[in-house]
Amino acid sequence: MPDFITINTPAAVLEFPKGTPDADIRAAIQQHAPTAEARDSALNQWADQYVANARSGGGTIQTFNDTIRNLARGTPVGSWLDEANAGTAAATGQAPYDEALAYQRATDRAVDRDTGMLGTGTKIAGGVASAFASPVASIMRGASLLPSMVNAGLTGAGYGALYGAGEGETLGERGKNALEGTAVGGVLGAASAPVAKGVANAVGYVADKFKGVPAALGQYERGAVNRVSRAVGDDVPNNADIPQLAAQYGQQGMIADIGANLRGQAGAIARTPGEGKSVVLNALDQRADGATPRITAEINRTLGPEVNMPQAIDRIEKTASAAAKPHYEQFRQTPIPYTNELEDIVNVLKNEPSVLRDARRFANLDTKSGPQQFFANIANDGTVDIKRVPNAAEWDYMKRALDGLAYSGSATKNDRRVYGALSSRIKNTVDEMLSPGNPSQSPWALGRTASGEGTNLTDAMESGKSAFRRGISPDEMGAEIGNMSAPEKLIYTLGGRQGIRDVMGNSSTKWGANDDTAARKLLGSTYAQEKLGILAGPQNARRLTSRLDTETAFDKTREAAKGNSVTAAATAAQKEFPNAADATGVAREIGGQSMTGLGLRGLRALANLATGGAMNDRDKRIALDAAKMLTAQGSSRDSIAAALMDHRNSIGMTQAGKDAIDRILSKLGNAPRQQAIDFTTETVR
Repeated sequence: MPDFITINTPAAVLEFPKGTPDADIRAAIQQHAPTAEARDSALNQWADQYVANARSGGGTIQTFNDTIRNLARGTPVGSWLDEANAGTAAATGQAPYDEALAYQRATDRAVDRDTGMLGTGTKIAGGVASAFASPVASIMRGASLLPSMVNAGLTGAGYGALYGAGEGETLGERGKNALEGTAVGGVLGAASAPVAKGVANAVGYVADKFKGVPAALGQYERGAVNRVSRAVGDDVPNNADIPQLAAQYGQQGMIADIGANLRGQAGAIARTPGEGKSVVLNALDQRADGATPRITAEINRTLGPEVNMPQAIDRIEKTASAAAKPHYEQFRQTPIPYTNELEDIVNVLKNEPSVLRDARRFANLDTKSGPQQFFANIANDGTVDIKRVPNAAEWDYMKRALDGLAYSGSATKNDRRVYGALSSRIKNTVDEMLSPGNPSQSPWALGRTASGEGTNLTDAMESGKSAFRRGISPDEMGAEIGNMSAPEKLIYTLGGRQGIRDVMGNSSTKWGANDDTAARKLLGSTYAQEKLGILAGPQNARRLTSRLDTETAFDKTREAAKGNSVTAAATAAQKEFPNAADATGVAREIGGQSMTGLGLRGLRALANLATGGAMNDRDKRIALDAAKMLTAQGSSRDSIAAALMDHRNSIGMTQAGKDAIDRILSKLGNAPRQQAIDFTTETVR
C-alpha cells in the first residue's frame, strides 16, 4: 500500500504524503476542484485510498467490525446507515458531513470487496434477524392463502420502499429507488407466502400421517376422528375440559350436545343415506322417548310425589280438626263471665235475630255442644227472649254466624264491615278474658288457629296452581302465603307444585316451537325460579330448572337431525360427509361449482370408479364411525371424549408447528429483499 494519497482533479493531480493533516487535504481539494461534482469525485478518491490504508493489516478486529457492519446493512434501514453515521460525525464535530459521508461509502465499498459472497450472506443474516423483530402488516384477516399473500406483500413493499429511498443522492433518485424497492419487496413478500404455507402444510400432513391416534379412537376411521376432532376444536375453548362438557348432561348426554358444529355434523349424517343415518336417528329417538319419565322422576324427587288434591284437602281439614279438638274442648268447659261488654253484645244481637237463629242452628247440629236448650228463644216475629247467660260453645256459634254473614257470597261491603267488626269484638273480649295480656294463648284462640277457621282450602289450592300463570312477583307470592293460615299455606304449596306438574307434563315430550315457548316463558325466567324456590326450596328449584335445560339441549340436537330447518353448521358439515348414494345431488350442485372444483370432483369420480367404489365405501365408513362417536353415551362417551381431547391437543401441537414453519419460511423468503433491491437499482442504473 503506497505511503501517499493521489487525487485526480480537473486542475491537477494532487499527491499527499501519508500523515498529511485532513485540513490540508480538504483545502487542496477545494482549491483544485471548484464544482460540486469534482469535489465529490476528489473526496471519493481520497476516501477510497484513506480507507484502504486504514484497513491494511486490520486482522481479527477488522473482521469483527465488517461482520457487524454487514449485519446492520442487511436490515431495512441499512441503506440509510451511511448518511446516519455521517450526520452523527458532523454533529459531533469529527468531520464535515460530505467528507464523513464519502468515508462511510468508501468503507462500504471496501467491506463488499473484501468480504465477497460471505459478506452477502452476512447481510442476508441481518435481514433474517431484523425480519423476525419487524412488525408485519395485518390488513386482511384470515388464515387462508390470500390474506397471507396480501399482508406479506404489503409488508415487503413497505420495507422495500424504506430501503430503496435510502439509495441515491437527489430527491428524484431516492423516489425512483423507493418505487423499485416497493416493487421488489412486494413481489418477494407475496411470493414467500404460498411457498411458506405449502411447505408448512406438507410438513403438517406428514406429521399427522405418522402420528397415531389415542387407543380409544383406534377402532374408528381416521377420517371420522379428524372430522369430529375438528368440530370439537371449533366448539370447545382450548382451555376447556371436553369430557366434563360431554358429561354435563348426565349419562344420557352425547358428544353431539356440546356445540353447534358437533350438532351440525350429527344433522349432516342424519341427512346422508347409510348406516350412519340410522345410528344417529335411532340414538336420538330413543333418548327422546325417555324425556317424559326423566322429567316426571325429577318432579317427584324435587317436589314430592303427586297427590290427589280433593283428598289432600280432606286430609288437611281432618288433621287441623284433630289438632284443634283439645283446645275447643278446654274452651267449652271454661265458664265465660257475663260482663257488661258481653251483655252489650247480646243486646245488639237481639236486634239481629238472624244471627241468633244461625247460632241456634249450629248448636242443634252439634251434639257435643252441651245443653240443647239455646240460651235465647226467638219468636216467629223476631222477638228475642234471653233465658240465661251464654256458655262458651254458644259464643263460638254466635261468632261463626257473624262470620258467615260477613263473608257470604251475597254480603255487601257494609255487611262485611259490620258483621266482621262484631265477630272480632266477641273474639277479642273472650280471648282477653280467658288469657289476660296474652289473648292469642286463650284455648279458644289456639283452637281457631289450629283448625284454620275461616280458611278456604279450595281457593288456596286454586291460587297456588295459578301462581305462575298469574304473573305475580316472588314478593307478591310471599305476601300472599304470609296472610294464610297454616292449612292454607300447605294446600297453596301443594297447588303450586301441582301447577308446575301440569305445565311440565304438557311440555315434557316436545320442546319445539309451541310447547317449548310456553314452558320456557312460564318457568325459565328469574322470577319463575325464585317462585319455584319459595315452593320447593332454592336447591330443588335449581335442580328442576337444570333438568329442563338439559332436555332442551337434547332436543336441540334432535332438531338438528330431524327438523325441517337446516342450520348453517349442518350445511357446512354436509361437505365433510358426502352423499355417495345420491347422484342427483351431484347434478344439482354443478351450477354452483367452479371449474377447479368440477375438475377435482371428476378426478375423484374416476379414482372411485377405478377402485370399484372404494372411496364411496370409505365415505360411508367415515360417516358411520363419526355417528357412533357423536351419539355415544355413558362410560363409552367419556372415554371417547377424553381421547378426543388428547387428539385435539396433538393436532394443536401440529398446527402450532405448521404455523411456526410458515412464519420462519416467510421471514427467510423476505431476508434477501435488501440485496435484491441493491441488485435491481444497480442493474437499472
